[in-house]
Amino acid sequence: SIIGRYTQLALCLVTLFAVGAGIFSNTIQRTVQGAIPAVLRDVLGFVWNRPYSLFTLVQTTGAAGGWDYLLMGTFGLFVVAGPAIRAVLCLLSWLVPLKGSNQQKLLATIELVGAFCAWEVFIVAVCMVDMLMPSITSTVIMKPECKSISDDGKCLEVDFDLQKPFHWILIGGSMLIVLSNWIAGD
Repeated sequence: SIIGRYTQLALCLVTLFAVGAGIFSNTIQRTVQGAIPAVLRDVLGFVWNRPYSLFTLVQTTGAAGGWDYLLMGTFGLFVVAGPAIRAVLCLLSWLVPLKGSNQQKLLATIELVGAFCAWEVFIVAVCMVDMLMPSITSTVIMKPECKSISDDGKCLEVDFDLQKPFHWILIGGSMLIVLSNWIAGD
C-alpha cells in the first residue's frame, strides 16, 4: 500500500539519521582520576578526560599505528561501516525499487551486511566497562603516597561513562533491526 511504502521511507530516513547520530555523537566520556593523573596533568599538562564518539573510538584504536590498524579496521567495520552501509542499503532498497533476482540480491546484501553490525555486542561491552573499569583500575596501583596528592587516596582510576547521546546507538541499532526485517519481509 502507498501508506506502508511511505511509512517505510520515513523509517528509512529516521534510521539513517539515528545511525549517523550514533556514529558521530559523543556517547562515552573517559574520566581519569587519582594522584598519578593529577601529577601528570599539573606537571606535563596531560589532558586525560575526553569524550568519544564511535568514530573517534575507531580513530583512537589505530592511533599507535602498526598492528593497531588491524584492530582499528575490525572495530570500525563492526561499529561504524557495517551499520552505516546497512542503513544506506535499506534506503537504497526504497529509492530504487528492483524486481526479481536483482531485488533478491539487494535483500541478500542487506542481510549479509547485517553480519557486520555489532552494536548489540558493543552496548553490552560498554555497559560492562562502565560498571567494572573503575574498580579494576583503582586497584592496579595502590601506594600510601597517593593519599597526600589525591583527595580520595587513589593513585589511578579510569571511568568510561555513558553520555546522553548514547541513546542514539540504542535507537539506531533497534531501528536498523526493525527496518531490515521489514524490508526482508516485503
